[in-house]
Amino acid sequence: MSFIAKFSAMLTLTAAVFGCNLAIAQAHRAPIEHWKWGHTAESELRAAVINGVKTAVTRGDFAALDALERDYRGEHGTTPSGASQLELFHAALDAEVGKGIAPGNCDGGASDLLQRWEHAAPRSPARIIAAAKLLDRRAWCHRGDGTADEVPAEAWQPYHDNVAAALSVLEHGRSTASVDPEFYAVMEDLYIDQERPQAEFDKLLAEASGHFPYYYGIYYSAYRANRPSWGGSLAAIDRGARFAVARTRTHDGTSGYARVYWHMVMCRCYADLEAMDWPTMKTAMADLALRYPVDWTYLHLIQLSCLRGDADEARRYFDQLSINEVGGWKENEWKACRALVGRSAEGFQG
Repeated sequence: MSFIAKFSAMLTLTAAVFGCNLAIAQAHRAPIEHWKWGHTAESELRAAVINGVKTAVTRGDFAALDALERDYRGEHGTTPSGASQLELFHAALDAEVGKGIAPGNCDGGASDLLQRWEHAAPRSPARIIAAAKLLDRRAWCHRGDGTADEVPAEAWQPYHDNVAAALSVLEHGRSTASVDPEFYAVMEDLYIDQERPQAEFDKLLAEASGHFPYYYGIYYSAYRANRPSWGGSLAAIDRGARFAVARTRTHDGTSGYARVYWHMVMCRCYADLEAMDWPTMKTAMADLALRYPVDWTYLHLIQLSCLRGDADEARRYFDQLSINEVGGWKENEWKACRALVGRSAEGFQG
């Protein structure tokens, strides 16, 4: 058993429980649990994005929602750690629009809000994308998060119908919505849902990364396509991370490699971390820390290092922390990581 497997086995919340099926399909690019990691400039900015969306949705202020989308789509729409505010915007909007969807109420959600938004702003990219994501949420509610052989026979038709409807929404709105890179990330998700041929997915990914190479959401969706549970492999996962580096190297160096695997930590898909090449990862992490020297970055690089079992690398980033709180970590994770690097378990402030 690898160290990653041994270390993750120590944790009570594993990839099988959190995020690696339904959560990855629905909100895999920004799990809600990890929106707040300590009292940092990063967490404050993320909270501002989320609260701005919530306020505008509550008020039915569609002009405000469209203004936020345009603003975050701009060249300065990143957080201190280099994450996309646009990605956070769409995740928050998806959460608001999808409220109420649950087993027994799979056709719920804010359809009336979307209808009023369409009437007020029929060419809103954010509205078109939100409508497609709502349909995909409904599809997965009907399907459930089990493996294909665990899905009830009667669930397949509403699943396929909703996925097809979501694709139709995006295709009909392509000329308007494709100015927003989230359009492509959602389209990738729907291609995966339909199990489209690899050649079709690769063509879409090439188009997406050609237009928006620095929108990492498109690489996170590609990661999902490369997972063994969707017919991929660990080798395919690593090729996907290296593809992201190839598309982003001009401005991000090799840091994209770390960012893609950091995403796997965010969804607690620990088994997939077996795909990474550690020497390549250490270089990428150093590149990421150099470009974004903030606590949010260090906390995630510590986690990657602890999961790998590299105490020296984890210690390197521990030494750069300026806070003593970890927010999104589970307490047992924090204690296990600190034990690995030879530090006391004190200091956990969730």
